[in-house]
Amino acid sequence: MIYSMTGFGRASMEQEGVTVSCEIRSVNHRFCEVSLRLPKSLSTLELKLKQLIQKHIDRGKINVYLSWETDIAKTDKITLNEEVAAIYLQLFQDLKRRFGLSGEIDLNLLATLPDILKHETEETDPDHAYEMAEAVLLAAIANLNQMRQTEGNQLAQDLRDRIATIEATLLEIEARAPQRLVEAKATLEERVQSLLENQSLDEQRLMTEIAFLAERIDITEECVRFHSHNKQFIEALDTGGAVGKRLNFIVQEMNREANTIGSKANDTAILERVIQIKEELEKIREQIQNIA
Repeated sequence: MIYSMTGFGRASMEQEGVTVSCEIRSVNHRFCEVSLRLPKSLSTLELKLKQLIQKHIDRGKINVYLSWETDIAKTDKITLNEEVAAIYLQLFQDLKRRFGLSGEIDLNLLATLPDILKHETEETDPDHAYEMAEAVLLAAIANLNQMRQTEGNQLAQDLRDRIATIEATLLEIEARAPQRLVEAKATLEERVQSLLENQSLDEQRLMTEIAFLAERIDITEECVRFHSHNKQFIEALDTGGAVGKRLNFIVQEMNREANTIGSKANDTAILERVIQIKEELEKIREQIQNIA
């Protein structure tokens, strides 16, 4: 299966008054680079969560945002701070006696004073927090990989079509090559005749030069290697997985063979087809930059 490096995934879950949400995005990158944003309460889990991401994603620049929200009514506890309330009450009573003040010390007054109520938040258990974060993160990664796989399949089909076009063009080059040799031989004979004018022609020497010429313009080996590269490219697509770097290497070899064929053949018809091949290779090179 071929995976694109571009995708988006999201997941969330709620449990015991806690809602955990995760968003994950990936774009092209030579390696696997993870950027993880966590709430402070989960900062100790950063390393483990990064390792989890890298275990399921081979390449790409990965941006992850994980949020942790609590339902105060379910997770927090509010109680009366009796010690503070008793101190306030005693102080107000002392004021009344000392300065002869009137008025009642009632609930409305006490409720407005700081620290009368205690707000207690339950501490997050690290193991339980990791279990929830892991579950949500894996679900988001699954959604991300589904999107990457869909796009990867489309990329793979496009690449197969382009390799088929290159293969067909390469066959046209091979069909033209023998005629190119005949034409090169005839051109050489004409040039030799024009140089010698009325002098006799050394057939043996001419045949030797023709043999040298045939060797110089022979592109058989390059075409055979090119066919092999096409086959390896398709096999890599069939194998699937993290093949982006391998495909990139094969395309480099294809470009090398195309350049050699063009320089050795020195023929307009073949050069036109070599240009067509190089145009397809450039499009392939751009596409595989997005394959993991």
